[in-house]
Amino acid sequence: MNKVVFLLSCSILYIATASKRCDFVNTDKIMSSDSVEKHTLEIAGHKVDVWLPGQPPKGCILLLPGWNFSRTDWCARSSMCIQALERGFALVMPEMGKSVYAERLFPETRADWRQYPTRPWLRQQVIKEVSARFGLLEPGQNNFVVGLSTGARGAALLCLDMPDFWKGAALLSGDFDQTQMPSDNLMRGYYGSYKDFAERWKTVDNVIHRILEWRTPVYIGHGTEDKVVPPKQSKHLCEVLHKVYPQLKIVCHFPRAGHDYAYWGSEVKPILDFLESLL
Repeated sequence: MNKVVFLLSCSILYIATASKRCDFVNTDKIMSSDSVEKHTLEIAGHKVDVWLPGQPPKGCILLLPGWNFSRTDWCARSSMCIQALERGFALVMPEMGKSVYAERLFPETRADWRQYPTRPWLRQQVIKEVSARFGLLEPGQNNFVVGLSTGARGAALLCLDMPDFWKGAALLSGDFDQTQMPSDNLMRGYYGSYKDFAERWKTVDNVIHRILEWRTPVYIGHGTEDKVVPPKQSKHLCEVLHKVYPQLKIVCHFPRAGHDYAYWGSEVKPILDFLESLL
């Protein structure tokens, strides 16, 4: 069995078994042809993987991981990398650690979390370096941003930060208004307590607060049985976007699923179909 067929079989097996990790799919083996390239950069002390398809890319996807998830999980625990590379997308995958994609840190931010990247690192260093090295993620190109869990929050905030840069986005299982989760430990760890800093929670890095700045076509998905991030976070974002931007292409999907790669893996094809529809 050749390498391509083997990897595809593993990907299909992963999706079929849903709850099990496919150990054969990893960042060392995902090569849909001998010309596929993987580069690992170190940018300001943080690693970034860049995958190039074996053809001129039709677009580039910035893939954002969730809180304390490895940048390689998208490849190792779903078929995203195989399918995206086969379709001709380049991939950029930054290591974010325990980041919540904040714009800046505060005196109340936990000392042990200050080492992780913030959103300006993505905008000002990652995008700049990838552009200089590979000619990707340049203004006017087919640029997309996709995130899961906390990475969905980061992707949404990047859409607001750079409204003319992204051709489309996909947000899975994200949180978009932290004031609706006042006891959330991640938010408290970065912004201080809601009780003491309510105005900060309402305005800083709050997607719903900035919704009038939104311009990007978006796919929003969230499992209705998610016990980590309330599904109402994504449902509310969908409702607000549909109301404010009735002409914008917005797809919302709320299947019976949890907060895991069994669900996120099932969204790979719909997401890529959505992104391709925007080309």
